[in-house]
Formats: sequence, structure tokens, C-alpha cells
Amino acid sequence: MILIPSSNPLPYLRVEDFFTDVQLNQLILPEIEYLSKSSKLRSAEDTGAARDREGNIAKKNSGVFIEELYRDSSMSEISTVLKQFWNTKVCGAIESVGPWNRSFRQCNTTATLLSYYQDGDYYLPHIDDCHYTLLIWLWKEPRQFEGGQFIFNDTKEKLPMKNNSAVLFPSCYSHEVKKVTMENQMPFNGMGRYTISRFYWITQNSGDMCTFNGSHPIELPDGVNVV
Repeated sequence: MILIPSSNPLPYLRVEDFFTDVQLNQLILPEIEYLSKSSKLRSAEDTGAARDREGNIAKKNSGVFIEELYRDSSMSEISTVLKQFWNTKVCGAIESVGPWNRSFRQCNTTATLLSYYQDGDYYLPHIDDCHYTLLIWLWKEPRQFEGGQFIFNDTKEKLPMKNNSAVLFPSCYSHEVKKVTMENQMPFNGMGRYTISRFYWITQNSGDMCTFNGSHPIELPDGVNVV
């Protein structure tokens, strides 16, 4: 995992090589494959989609909240691996781009959404209803879709989107996903763009759709490099 703090024009944290090869091939991708092929993915209306002022849903994609599928989120490999991301090195890296990001260290509650973008799917500009957002981008190689770029709307910044990379940012940043296009338009063929979204809150009590993670980030001294 490589942490790349960025402060110009917006402060955020990019991450490359988010999952190790073992995590990706033995844990994460098999669970994604299972969720995709077992009809677990739901329509945009059922995944907490942002809406415009007229009440129209701002996205077109499919997805599912991990916490809705598992009574105990530790039964999910995705959720279990992501717990390791809330560690002291990541906290230090996001804090290095702005002192207000010290609040990430205080986050103790999470929810995890797996989203799938196929031909014609998108997410219009929106903000997330939490304190911090982590987005992890995954797809099968060779890449068989176009578009799907991630943009911070406040600065019109288009982030470099690499397979198995991620971005962590304050959820008040307006962001969007450009429309995905694919030659193979067969639904749920697994060749589109996957996003794992991890939402972070600071709360006193966890709700039904959240996982309470305790009060202190873990120590993770090895395997994380800060650029």
C-alpha cells in the first residue's frame, strides 16, 4: 500500500496498491464475484442514492451495503480487510494535508457499499452524508470499459484512476463518476467498473446499518509506505 498525500488544489489522500495480491485474489475478488453472480446487487433506489432538489436519484448503477447482507460484518472478507485501513499511518498521512483531518482519527463507525458500473452507468455530482469517504476502484484486466472517471467538482480535478487504487477525502467535497461505456453490454458480466465505498462517521452509538470500530486506530507499522 502506497499513501500519496495531495494538497493542491484540494487536500486528500490517494492510495495505490490498496490491496495486496493475496488479499485481492484470494479474498476481495472472490467475494465480489459471489455478490455479482448471486443477484445480491440492487438498484440505485435501494442503495442510499443521493438526490437532486427535485428528488431525482443522482446515479445509475447497482450495488449493495455489506452491512445489509451480513448480520456480523466480520463475516465479509471485504469489511474485515478494510478494518486495517483505519491505522495510525493512514491517519498521519491524511492529517499531513490539513489539520482539520485530525477528525479522521476520531471516526469510529463505518458502512461499506459495493457498487458496479456497467454500460451507461454514472453518478452525478453529489456529497456523501458522512464525515469521510474512501473509494477503492477495481476492475478485471484487460480493462473493457471506457469512461467512469472520478472528478472533484469544486476544482474540476480529474483523479488518476488506476486499478486497485483509492482516494480518501472529507465527504463534503462534491464528486462525480462520469458515464461508463462498454462494447459488451450484457448486464452484470463483471467486466465493468467496481467501487468499494467505505463511509466513516464519528458517533456515540452505532446504528443498524453501521459497524462500530472502537475509539482508536490500529498500529500498522509494516507494509505501508508514505510518498
